[in-house]
Amino acid sequence: MDIRNHAIESLDQLALIVSKLSQVQFQQSLETLNQNSIGKHVRHVVEFFECLLIGSLHSVVNYDKRERNLLLENNVKFTLSRIEELQSEIENYQDKSLTLLADYGSGPMVIETTLFRELVYNIEHCVHHLAIIKISLQAHFPAIELEENLGVAYSTQQYQNQS
Repeated sequence: MDIRNHAIESLDQLALIVSKLSQVQFQQSLETLNQNSIGKHVRHVVEFFECLLIGSLHSVVNYDKRERNLLLENNVKFTLSRIEELQSEIENYQDKSLTLLADYGSGPMVIETTLFRELVYNIEHCVHHLAIIKISLQAHFPAIELEENLGVAYSTQQYQNQS
């Protein structure tokens, strides 16, 4: 399996969570998320994948310049549709050199990277947010059934399977 399939699987997990939530649950401010919503976390993840898509077209990725599209955090149907569109785009990715632009407060940085390396980053970023979302779902919506490995890094799953 190549990295594109892993990215699509990560987005599948995200979409599965979104599909299990009502519109109200998706938008609800939750104490475990510092009064943010699951929708905000989902938007954040989706927009990183969108930044990579745009970056793949222009050979420059800048995660700091996200759109922050409120529809992605407030509209379940729109969000599910956008995830599906991104998955279709990812299927067609071909690895290539990219330039990553980032600013961590000390001024702009330029880092040479590749499309597939950034896809790995997006997968790990998605898994991280899935773990946060899972904690919130367990605390606020315990009736929602979750996959055991939701939000568990692939390397951790492999390690646990060897034990």
